[in-house]
Amino acid sequence: MLMKHGSQQEELLTILMEHGSQPVALAGPVRQYVLAASASEIASLFDELLRTASTVRNSIPSPKYCYDERWGDLMGCLEIDGYVQEKDEYDRLIPKLVPIDPTIDGQEPLEDDLTKELKASGLPTIDGILRCLENSTNAFRSTQNPDFNGSLNNSRVAMESIARDIAGLAINGNEYDPSKWGKILAALKKNELLTKDQEEGLAGVYRFLSPGCHRPQAMTEREYVRLARHLTVSMAFFLLRTRGR
Repeated sequence: MLMKHGSQQEELLTILMEHGSQPVALAGPVRQYVLAASASEIASLFDELLRTASTVRNSIPSPKYCYDERWGDLMGCLEIDGYVQEKDEYDRLIPKLVPIDPTIDGQEPLEDDLTKELKASGLPTIDGILRCLENSTNAFRSTQNPDFNGSLNNSRVAMESIARDIAGLAINGNEYDPSKWGKILAALKKNELLTKDQEEGLAGVYRFLSPGCHRPQAMTEREYVRLARHLTVSMAFFLLRTRGR
């Protein structure tokens, strides 16, 4: 399938000849092959994967749950990156990936940008922030028991920690209570690191995420959590960029 949809046929043929009888050894080289592929090649590959998912599953030796878990994880990762499998008018899945937000189709996932920005930020609790973001992602994409509350809590803690670190580096600690989100935002505004509108926007996103907030009835819990995570990551990225202006 990779040979069919990629432009690096000679490289892949060499890999298969060297490691074809060692499936585990194939993982690294094939990963590099996929990373080097163009967006159109990846889209074409996923299109065939979706169309032939049942055939591929049938070719996997039992137990089938090994395949089902990895397939579910792949779909969860795609959803976090902004893509879902399309459904027909009867809510049945059809073999086609569509962007959740068509206006950002083809753009690098925001969470990747946030990770890059965090690693370059020098914030004192960067390791904990990155761990929270990873935990939020893993809790959302779990195929067996997705932990939506855990996903939201971890993303909220990551956003809080970024704001707390920024305030701690720029403002005298006696000016505010670092344990309270509202006090942190007020201190950032007072010291002209945020405008009034920006303070209110961050406060609103926090309330949207907070425990006890009820999702709109028209949304599923998964849709609500996906939206809330996206808002959190966006605002966390905004905080980091505001700091560097």
